[in-house]
Amino acid sequence: MAGDWIKMRACLHTHPKIVRISSALNADRLRTVGALHAVWCLFDVHSTDGRLDGYSPEALDAYIGWTGFSAQMIAVGWLENAGTALVTPSFNRHNGQSAKRRAQEADRKRNDRSVRSSSASEADKLRTREEKNINISPIPPKGGDKPIRKREAHPLQTYLDECKAAEVPPIAADDPVVDYAESAKIPNEFLDLQWREFKARYREPGAKQYKRWPVVFGKSVRGNWFKLWYFDNSGQCCLTTVGIQARNTHKGAA
Repeated sequence: MAGDWIKMRACLHTHPKIVRISSALNADRLRTVGALHAVWCLFDVHSTDGRLDGYSPEALDAYIGWTGFSAQMIAVGWLENAGTALVTPSFNRHNGQSAKRRAQEADRKRNDRSVRSSSASEADKLRTREEKNINISPIPPKGGDKPIRKREAHPLQTYLDECKAAEVPPIAADDPVVDYAESAKIPNEFLDLQWREFKARYREPGAKQYKRWPVVFGKSVRGNWFKLWYFDNSGQCCLTTVGIQARNTHKGAA
């Protein structure tokens, strides 16, 4: 089993996909959220990779007690019918042990930042106006008198290797680009495709180097740098010819 808790956003009941499912089923949004919670808990208990073998949309509807709910989850991209199994896209990003570990680590870091910020604020209040005007020379690091240099631009592969060694994902589950993609209605699979294409291009010989790779990736999504998708007249996000080529090229890639 993956664990005894799952990730659910506090604002999930206002998510556009919730509105679409509720409208299609003529149901209250809170009932929709409750049904989703039951479905995701089912996957969390009986799946480690987002694949629920032996279940069909009809079987899941019977479990939830709501005919047509599975079809609407499929329609908004929160569920896939694999014939002999049901699959939740991007399971490892939101659930599973690794996602939960990332979420807990993100909470810990936020709490640490909050404590440090509060402590710094209180310390600043205790300082006198005269003390603030005193110029204090920075203390050099041990082992020499040279100041600590800011990190220079480095290849993407170096960043990926560092993340692997530290056992952290290159793009965190709570990275701003994830929220941006949801608000912009860019499907998870397109975001994953962008990451694969991003890695392929910036691993090429002579590729540009950057200091903060997650920030650069976020910019590539916001600007649709590789032109992998477009929005049709109905507002649906679709792959371009370039996007289809990229999907075919990276099919099965990690």
